[in-house]
Amino acid sequence: MNRGKKTPVIEHEGCTIIASGGTSDGSDPKSGLWLHFMAGTDAGHETLRQAFARHGPELLSHDFGPVTGISDQSGELRPAFELLLDGLTYDACLTHVKRTKGGPVYESRPDILPRDMSAVALRLVPGPHLDGAPHSLPVVRGQFRLAMRLCTVLPGVLAAGWGPSASLVSREAFCALVAGWEKGGPIPSPGLVTFRSAMGHALQSRGLAFFTGQELRIEADLVTDPGYAARLGLRLAEMLIHRGRVFEAELFTGPSGEQVRIEPSANGRFVRAWSN
Repeated sequence: MNRGKKTPVIEHEGCTIIASGGTSDGSDPKSGLWLHFMAGTDAGHETLRQAFARHGPELLSHDFGPVTGISDQSGELRPAFELLLDGLTYDACLTHVKRTKGGPVYESRPDILPRDMSAVALRLVPGPHLDGAPHSLPVVRGQFRLAMRLCTVLPGVLAAGWGPSASLVSREAFCALVAGWEKGGPIPSPGLVTFRSAMGHALQSRGLAFFTGQELRIEADLVTDPGYAARLGLRLAEMLIHRGRVFEAELFTGPSGEQVRIEPSANGRFVRAWSN
């Protein structure tokens, strides 16, 4: 966050929504995929266990018992359930976000307000057997598919949040984005990757570095048409997620067949794109 500029901040029960990006890059223990419940929803352990029994018994591979919050020893979130989908297991941490060292940080959304959310949220993280691959696309895709399924299994899900992109999406929009991705559509945005205005009239990604270690910066000469810039950003982000870091300059074919030059920034933290 820019310390020289005061950023509008709304906080409620530990969930923070700010007008521009937060600080999570995926390494933060609060990062990951969060399901937020409507205020007033009974999201206790027993209620969720019964919901699994009625609507998704095949998803529940282990019940750790009514454990909520952060372990006293490590500060890590403790799982309440182990969930299984397509052979991959994910830990579901039932967490009181007010006690989770500030809770998740999101971009602002006019249709989702912190006061609408319950203080308890469910955070999905790859299980221990996936410790070596939390940033891999197949694991993340499974995480998103599982969250979409949970939106229909669990009571009162209001929204889904993805920490690395600081993205908070309504339940309905999240399910539509993931369903489209499953059918061969583009990566979910907002979701995995979001874009926002940056200095110099550029457009900059948020969330791409979770996969590649680099964010994407689309320079001003490619941002004169916002619709084109959005399509270009998504196409470039998807390509980079599949292929990884950029180490040298190269040409990329844009949405209309045009040539776009991409190259790493001097510090290696960004991939810069402009007209060739």
